[in-house]
Amino acid sequence: MTDKEAKYDGVDEFGNPNYLASEDKGDIVLNTLKPGEVLTDQGTIVEENYDYGSITDHDKRVVKEIIKLLEERANVPCKMFAKELAIKFDISKIPEMKYEDSKWHELTKDFRLGEAIQGFRQDTRDGEQIRIPHMGFSADLEELEKLAEHLSKK
Repeated sequence: MTDKEAKYDGVDEFGNPNYLASEDKGDIVLNTLKPGEVLTDQGTIVEENYDYGSITDHDKRVVKEIIKLLEERANVPCKMFAKELAIKFDISKIPEMKYEDSKWHELTKDFRLGEAIQGFRQDTRDGEQIRIPHMGFSADLEELEKLAEHLSKK
């Protein structure tokens, strides 16, 4: 690391990120760096190469988990398995059906319903995966009576 680079160095006692950097980088730029990123002489943020010389116990746990998954899914084609890993380790996301765009939301938005996403079901639509929220709702009986009356008129 040159004196012109900033490198993530863990967190301080308050949970704030620490960076090893020269004085001329400035706090605003440094606060945008994430673990594994460096600031180049040109002022761009790039992902640094993985340092095999500083493997942590956490890194080893991740690799063990991947090995376990590989052994369990030995017959899955590599490209498919790579997609599964990217989703499992939150590298890529499966699009999620939006509650706000649903007919249910349109019909019930004016009522005092407590709502919570309790989980997801995955499905394939037009060849693409989508996460469909499993919703839980709650309301007092009077509010539910108003909702039932409203829905029966539709």
